[in-house]
Amino acid sequence: MVEDVFISAKPVSPKKTLLLTLDLVCGLMAGILWVLIADSLLEATECAGAGRQDCEC
Repeated sequence: MVEDVFISAKPVSPKKTLLLTLDLVCGLMAGILWVLIADSLLEATECAGAGRQDCEC
C-alpha cells in the first residue's frame, strides 16, 4: 500500500555550513592521503630503479 505524499508548509533548507565544513575536511583528508601515497610510490620506485641495497624501503 502506498501512502499519500506529505508536503510540509515549512520546507527544510540544507545546512550549508555543515556541508561546506564536511567538504573541506574530506578534501583535506583526501589531499593528505594523496601526498602520502605519492611519496611512498616515488620512494619505492627510486629504490627499485637504483638497484641499491642500502635503501630503507
